[in-house]
Amino acid sequence: MNSCSWCVVKLIGPIEIFSRAALKQLDESMNRCEKEVDYHDVSEDVFLERCFALLKVPPVNADKQDKLLLPTWRVRNHEVKHCSKGWAAIHPFKHPKLLLRCFELSFGVPM
Repeated sequence: MNSCSWCVVKLIGPIEIFSRAALKQLDESMNRCEKEVDYHDVSEDVFLERCFALLKVPPVNADKQDKLLLPTWRVRNHEVKHCSKGWAAIHPFKHPKLLLRCFELSFGVPM
């Protein structure tokens, strides 16, 4: 599933959802992807997108209403307050204390 269908990189962040059939095809064809997909200067997200495209595994696009990924991943100063608003993931918090606080808020731990 494309966790951020409105972003440049569609398969992005901490949430990566695959069907069993897609993972089976990936497992059976990983050698092909390693040979035919240029991945030396990209992240695993981009590698998987390219590999699934090569294997003709169709993506499923999430709607913005699905709240899978808060699309502020290019913003430097994330607001921790968003962590309690029902999003499945907030990406990325680079500072360990902010990441921990976001995790706590997502489970309702008061400020």
